[in-house]
Amino acid sequence: MDISIRSAGVSLDRAAARRFIADGFARLVPAPRRVEVDLSDVNGPRGGVDTRCALRIEMPGAGVIVSEERGENGRLALGRALGRAMRALRRRLDRRPRGRPRAPRN
Repeated sequence: MDISIRSAGVSLDRAAARRFIADGFARLVPAPRRVEVDLSDVNGPRGGVDTRCALRIEMPGAGVIVSEERGENGRLALGRALGRAMRALRRRLDRRPRGRPRAPRN
């Protein structure tokens, strides 16, 4: 899994963020091909809930999942965006047909 993290004006421990993302997707089969994280400080130095995390996940067989959340810091915004993305991915995988189609019974 390729993990790309961009952060503009947001302090974040990149190694911890990579572990957090990898742990979040550890049980998925197949694993995501690529995860892109874009963190930005929306309000600048004014404070408040101003860190935005945009998450883009490329999954084989499920396409691309995009999630965006805000939080008071980068870690909180990343956790929220990852949770939202996992729920969206679960819904998409549940809709996917499994196995071979069955022949109609007469």
